[in-house]
Amino acid sequence: MAIIALAISFVLLLLVKPLLPQLNYARIFQWELESDFVVYGIFVFFA
Repeated sequence: MAIIALAISFVLLLLVKPLLPQLNYARIFQWELESDFVVYGIFVFFA
């Protein structure tokens, strides 16, 4: 069951990521969202 929740949250992460730069606070702070194996590794570690 936990693996299914992890897969669903990963899909949601991929769906939400393109929308984040359009938010006001992302524009104000000029966030650069990068996705590499370190980011995904931290995601899996905390999940």
